[in-house]
Amino acid sequence: MSSTANGYSVHVANPEPASSQDSAVVRTLPTNELRSITAVAASWPDWLQRVGRLTSDALQAKGILISEPRSSSQPARLIGLTFPAEGLGDERLHVLRQFAAKALTSEGHVIGSFDGSQSAQVAAITLPRRASPYVLLVLLPNRDDVCTTVAAWLPLVAACAELWSCQHDIVGASAAFNPNGVGEKSHTARGQVPRVHADGVAVKRATFWSRSKGIIGLSVLTSAAMAVPMPYGVTCDCELQPVTRRFVAAPFEGALERALVEVGDTVSEGDVLARMDGKEVRWELAGNAAEYERAAKERDAHLADQKFGEAQLAKLQMERLSLTTKLLDHRTENLEVRSPIAGIVVSGELKRAEGVRLSMGQTLFEIAPLDRMIVEVEIPESELANVPSNTIASIRLEAFPNQRLEGKLKRICPRAELRNKQQVFVGEIELPNDTAQLKPGMRGRVSLEAGQSTLGWRLFHRTWNKVRLWWGA
Repeated sequence: MSSTANGYSVHVANPEPASSQDSAVVRTLPTNELRSITAVAASWPDWLQRVGRLTSDALQAKGILISEPRSSSQPARLIGLTFPAEGLGDERLHVLRQFAAKALTSEGHVIGSFDGSQSAQVAAITLPRRASPYVLLVLLPNRDDVCTTVAAWLPLVAACAELWSCQHDIVGASAAFNPNGVGEKSHTARGQVPRVHADGVAVKRATFWSRSKGIIGLSVLTSAAMAVPMPYGVTCDCELQPVTRRFVAAPFEGALERALVEVGDTVSEGDVLARMDGKEVRWELAGNAAEYERAAKERDAHLADQKFGEAQLAKLQMERLSLTTKLLDHRTENLEVRSPIAGIVVSGELKRAEGVRLSMGQTLFEIAPLDRMIVEVEIPESELANVPSNTIASIRLEAFPNQRLEGKLKRICPRAELRNKQQVFVGEIELPNDTAQLKPGMRGRVSLEAGQSTLGWRLFHRTWNKVRLWWGA
C-alpha cells in the first residue's frame, strides 16, 4: 500500500486496512513536541538525539539508529541514537545498511522484516539536508497498527529535518557525530554551531579574542620554558684502549715451533710466549764449523807454498764464518720469545700457526699493561666547540651498564678521524684499573659536561647551525 503524507510517498510492507484504533494512534502522535525540537535544537546531532528519543516513545520502538553518509575521511557508518549499534552483530548491521541504501533511492519510507522471522520489523526514511542526506532507521515491534503509525510519523520527521537544515546548515559544513556517546553534542567542521535558546535567539559560543587568549598564554609559557637554563651534556661513543702497548716480533726468519699463550692470557715480564724451531740454526752451525776447518787448512797450505794472496783470502773466509757462527749462536740463545712487560695478550693467536715459517720482524704478539686504561671518546665534529678542556666525564660501559665511572677529559687529538662513517675528534680519559675488570676493546657511552644552556638552544642549535652552513652565513 502507498500513501502520501506531507509530500512523501509511503511504501508499507504487508499492508492491512487501518482501523479506527489506528486513527486514534495517529491523532495522538507528539507533533507539537517535534516542532518544538526543530525550533530549539542547537545542532544537527542535538536534533537527531531529541528526535530519536521522541520517535522511540511515539512508535514504541526497540531502537533508533542513524545512517551517517560516507565522507572523504571515513566510510558510511551506523550510529545508535538510543542504544549502542555494535550490540546488534555484523549480520544485522548488514541488513540495516541494506535498508538504509534502499531508503536513499526511495521517495518515501521503506519497511520490512528485520530478521526474516516477522518477530521484528525495521522502517527507514531519508532525512534531507543541504550538506548530505542521512537515513533514520527504526526497529519496530510486530504490532498490527505499526505500519499506519510509521506512515504518519516518519514523513513528519523528514519534513522537520529539511526545515532544520534550511534554518541552520551552511555550505561546506557538516556535523561530526560522536561515534561513542549517546546524547553527546559535536561541532561542525568549520566552527562551533551557535547555541539556540527556547526563544530562538542565537548566542555565539566563543569570540576570536577568547580563543586568542589561550593561544597567547600557551605561547608565553612555551617561550618561558625555552629560556630556562639547564645543564648541557655532550653524549659520545667511547672505546677502551691500553695506556701503552708493546709489540713482540719474530727475532729471525724461521719456523714457529710452538705458541705458549693465547689472546686474553695475563703474562708477566720475561714469560715465554712462543718457541722458534732451532733445527735449521743447528744445521747451519755444523756447516759453518766444517767450512771454517776447511778454510783454515787452505790458509796453512797457501802459507807453506808462500802464496800469500791466497792465504789472505782464506783468512778472510775464516773471519766471515766466525761472524756467522756468532750470529747463529745468538739465534740459538733466543729461540724462546719472551714478554718484555707484564700485561695481557691483546692480539696474537698463533696456536694454529705452529710450524709456519715466520719472517724476521713479523709481529707475533701485542702485550698491554692493565693497571691503567685510556677511554677514547669519539666527539662529533659539530659538538667540538661545546666541549671544554678538563671537563668532567661520566662513563657507562656496555659490559657494566649499572656501574658509572668518572674521569676528566685530558686531551683531544688535533686531527679528525672517520669512525663508524662519522667525522669525530678523539679525546682521551685515563682510568685506573686496579681490579683488572676493564678490558681493551670495551665500548660504551660518555657524557661530557658542557656547562649551562637554555632548553631552546638544546633543541634547535644543531638545526640552526646546519641552516647557517647551508645558507653560507
